[in-house]
Amino acid sequence: MWYLPYGGTCAWQQRLRAGRGRGPHAFPILALLSADHARQLTKSMMRKAILDRLVAHREEDIQNFISFISKESIQKSLRMYMEMLKKKKS
Repeated sequence: MWYLPYGGTCAWQQRLRAGRGRGPHAFPILALLSADHARQLTKSMMRKAILDRLVAHREEDIQNFISFISKESIQKSLRMYMEMLKKKKS
């Protein structure tokens, strides 16, 4: 999403958040862009909330991953998988 310098958002962003941003007529700026650029902007808008959440909880996710991967049962499965790959390679 694009944020304005004073911290606000564009009118079409506000319409999207309010649920009124349906259809191509709702976002006139997208009509001025190429199809690829408009698609890229739409993907960015849709993914922003998810990315913000991932970045905000990054350390917690890292600790959860380390805790999970350090379990003996997981290590055993990984060792078996690595051995299978070695056998397949040779």
